[in-house]
Amino acid sequence: MQDDYQKVIDRRLRHIRSDDEISDTERQRLLDYHDALDAHNRTSSAKHQISGTRHESYLSHLHRLAKHTDALVETLDPDAGEDAIDAIVRWVDGEYDNGYTLDNYYSALRSWGRFLAPDAPDEDYPERFGAVELGNVEDDQPAPEPSEVLFWDDIVEIIEHCNHEREKAMTALLWALGCRPMSEFWELTFGQIDDRGDHLLVSIESDSKTFARTVRVDVGAPYVRLWMEEAHPANATDRGPRSDTYLWTKRYDDEHVGYQDIRRNIKRAAERAGVTKPANPEHFRKSRASILAASRYVSQRDLEFHFGWSRGSRVVAHYIAVFGSESRKHIAMADGAQIDYDEDPDPIVPVVCDHCGRRTPRHRDECLWCPGETIAELGQAPRLVEPTVADEGADLLDLIVDGDVDAEDLRALDRLQPIIQRRDDLWDRLPSYIEHAEQLAD
Repeated sequence: MQDDYQKVIDRRLRHIRSDDEISDTERQRLLDYHDALDAHNRTSSAKHQISGTRHESYLSHLHRLAKHTDALVETLDPDAGEDAIDAIVRWVDGEYDNGYTLDNYYSALRSWGRFLAPDAPDEDYPERFGAVELGNVEDDQPAPEPSEVLFWDDIVEIIEHCNHEREKAMTALLWALGCRPMSEFWELTFGQIDDRGDHLLVSIESDSKTFARTVRVDVGAPYVRLWMEEAHPANATDRGPRSDTYLWTKRYDDEHVGYQDIRRNIKRAAERAGVTKPANPEHFRKSRASILAASRYVSQRDLEFHFGWSRGSRVVAHYIAVFGSESRKHIAMADGAQIDYDEDPDPIVPVVCDHCGRRTPRHRDECLWCPGETIAELGQAPRLVEPTVADEGADLLDLIVDGDVDAEDLRALDRLQPIIQRRDDLWDRLPSYIEHAEQLAD
């Protein structure tokens, strides 16, 4: 992945070498930083390497800090570094008010400390660099107006007006995944996608902005699967797709597509579809967060995990405050309105085709994979003979005697009694709850 950006990295290095606005010491330290990143990538697995785009971005931001603050090199000094960092923060905050820009500068500065500071702990930056706080993107990205939220019906309209399987997969996964568009979505590789048949598991790698997490994707998975298995240009090469193959490439060439091309293609498809709501990648993430914040199934912790927000993030609280519907329901009930707390939203997950047995988008009249028109509903379990109470008691007693169920299991069942009695769909959803609990435990 590094080689894809070698030209822009080399161009940045030429600028650094020829720039007479920085001192010789600053120049040398910037070149040392570049060498340190190269050395790190040579000894690290693909998962832990610094990508080419981040390498160039860090260099360019550090170059500007050297030119405008005269404090960059001093940040490496364990004694004077704290004051130097304060000086840089004051300059950045005075020059910029965009959250993305602030985070880009501060991410680069933390990386600088991690790779060059003599007192840097292993694989981390010195404590003084923690003063440059990240998360500024969320500070200036409030929840959208409810009328501007992109729902799945809007995404379907955009997908139907995409000109290629790649754009369809981009649109579906960007909305369903809800990850950070540039630092997470754009740099996805085949190795980060684990196809489990009925759903995808997408591994979001850790960087300076967020923690590593694995997100389950059901909605839109067939479009991603079609792109990966049949339409991706790497399939036409001798080596085929590898774990480090970029997911988002040019349509007919196995070369990483530019981030602006992603924005441009989705925007054009939205315009063709007549969707007037904002259709930029950042708005996809905000829309998904808005919808999930309104769901009675999703907790604050769920939102923090899914979107990579820090524990107790005020951003999550803001989304819940804007889109949580409990207070509005209480007021309506006080006025005498009939409110159904158990009303479920219409399902949007894929269904199974009766003809080929593969999962296909629910909204389509024809299967995505075959000409079949009859679509089976997903999750229709075979009808079972209801056991009698005596049978149930005997089965449970056998499990206890055999040691498969102990007292703690039964106590846990007792604690769950109110939920079990209230939720008819609990057993259908139990596998996903178990998987989520295992992820939180990890």
